[in-house]
Amino acid sequence: MSTAPQHGAAPDADNVEGRSTTRIHQTNDEKHYQITAADRLPVLFDLHDRGAFLHELRRTGPDGTCHCPKGRNCTGPGKHPRATAWQHGPGLSREEIIDLEAEDAMFGVRTGDLRDRDGALFVVDVDGPQGEASWAQLLEQHGALPETYAVATPSGGRHLYFLAPAGTKIANSTSKIAPNVDVRGHGGQVVAPGTVIRNYKGTGNAGVYTCTSAAPFAEGDL
Repeated sequence: MSTAPQHGAAPDADNVEGRSTTRIHQTNDEKHYQITAADRLPVLFDLHDRGAFLHELRRTGPDGTCHCPKGRNCTGPGKHPRATAWQHGPGLSREEIIDLEAEDAMFGVRTGDLRDRDGALFVVDVDGPQGEASWAQLLEQHGALPETYAVATPSGGRHLYFLAPAGTKIANSTSKIAPNVDVRGHGGQVVAPGTVIRNYKGTGNAGVYTCTSAAPFAEGDL
């Protein structure tokens, strides 16, 4: 197995050897989406090596039904942790990530403290056009931020990853700092890039979380 990309380097799918089998997550008349281990493993390894704690999420069936006890009544299929102690566990190892990826697992990133690194990870969830407008207004008021690690979400939004100063605890919030701009800090989590949610929100299409910038986590505070 080749090493993961350095922090801030674009993930290189060619560095993943012997894992090129294509698995079709979603097929219908409108959309045919394919993803391979070579697409997912470098991105997951990169986050792991930056000190982020990864965990497994509850999986979904071909029709998008969550495998949690709520089943069709689940309001967040594919978006919540499988383990009950995910907030305090050691996170997945590289070997566990490889094994779970081979099973088409879905992954989450725990926000808050990082492994063997000062500072704390928090993620700003800019949700759709309204969120983008709110975020632009915040930047106009408080100044531009440097480029940071970013993930495009299937709802048309973005997850922006930031590093808070050591000793700072960023709280989770929903539309508190601005309309349709959420924050995930200590005790929170987000869906990891490379994750595919089948029949996303009943659209019949796969919902894909895609890393769009592998820049270092920019330093910030709220």
